[in-house]
Amino acid sequence: MPATYNYGADPNNNDEYQASLGAAQGLAPGTYYFASRFRYLSGPYTYGGFNSGPWNGTTNVSGVLTVNAIPAATMPLTEGFESGLGDWTIVNSGQTNQWFVGTATAKTGTQSAYVSNDGGVSNAYNILTTSVAHLYRDVTFPAGTNPFNLKFSWKGMGEGTTTLYDYLRVFVVPTTTVPVAGTQLAAGQVGTSYLLQANWQDVVLELDNATYAGQTWRLVFSWRNDNSVGEQPPIAVDDIVVEEQAPATRTLNLTSVLPEGLYAGGGLLNMSYNELAPEFPGFADEITVELHNSASYSTIEYTAVVMLSTTGTVTVTDIPAALNGDYYITVKHRNSIETTTADPVSFTDAVITQSFATPANVFGGNLLLMIDGGYAIYGGDVNQDGSVDGGDVTPFDNDQFNYVTGYVVTDINGDATIDSGDGTIIDNNQFNYISAILP
Repeated sequence: MPATYNYGADPNNNDEYQASLGAAQGLAPGTYYFASRFRYLSGPYTYGGFNSGPWNGTTNVSGVLTVNAIPAATMPLTEGFESGLGDWTIVNSGQTNQWFVGTATAKTGTQSAYVSNDGGVSNAYNILTTSVAHLYRDVTFPAGTNPFNLKFSWKGMGEGTTTLYDYLRVFVVPTTTVPVAGTQLAAGQVGTSYLLQANWQDVVLELDNATYAGQTWRLVFSWRNDNSVGEQPPIAVDDIVVEEQAPATRTLNLTSVLPEGLYAGGGLLNMSYNELAPEFPGFADEITVELHNSASYSTIEYTAVVMLSTTGTVTVTDIPAALNGDYYITVKHRNSIETTTADPVSFTDAVITQSFATPANVFGGNLLLMIDGGYAIYGGDVNQDGSVDGGDVTPFDNDQFNYVTGYVVTDINGDATIDSGDGTIIDNNQFNYISAILP
């Protein structure tokens, strides 16, 4: 690796040279041994030159260099190069036109990454010398169901219309792919080739969840130019962002939502009937699902009236993506006790799944153990005041006395008849002082 003369470091006869060695220069993590060599004009090489003379294998020996891996970035990755190169790796070795971070050009702030042929002083390139140089950073893509956005700003001219000669390409490759100066990458390109734009351009590329989620990938910006004509300046890149997309809407799936009155055993529900047929053919009943603020339960952030399947499942679609915090999920059924989740549930993903199967899932453990070992939501809250008490008994007694039938709130078991089958549920839960337990 060539070293550069550190001009002006010593005004006397002790010339000083310097070289950067490490992961940023493309060295893989590990332990390395290094020595220097120099010669005057065409004379023989002298090796070493440590404390008191050339390399001799005893007192003047090879230096030891330990290269540590650069940690992968986590999302969101935001890079404007205002603090320099940071944890990005430049692969320039032996190339005339190289990547630098500096102040020659920038879209925002004062710095960007750009190709230069004068050590980063200017954003210019030698059009008569072939170069391939790379700038890269490892990025960990979180597991989940959302796609990702790769955003960056670029400008640069280069060369090519039908056939391209001088340009930027962007790649997302496995971390086992190590870019090599002078060699173009053969696979993993995302987007197009970027050239022939003197003003800053903004790019947004979508990276699909199925390919990238739950893995670490290497994001590579690669400049290539041939050795013929070309137009200044070469490429510059700024304001790089890699982030997970917020879903347009969210979907909530609930399982084991089992009102006591409709419970058929084995985690299944009966359908609620009117005088002639099921009120909601193919479904057990209609319920209300609410999202409550995690810090203030009385604040309802979202409400949906949805169908409850006979298997105890509920799907709530089209929840606004703006609801991306943590919320208590509350289930309300027309004659059952209001029941909510044990803890606030995260809504950062596009699809959220929550069970009400066991007391551990429910605030205060407020579920009824059924004879088959399953758990159900307490029934009998006819007037929906949060308790099963005399206020529920009175309307039930009146409807039973008057032989009321059909799809009414006093029909706890959903058979369209107001009778002792409903009264037993109300009486048992009244006797046991059943009420809602809420945050």
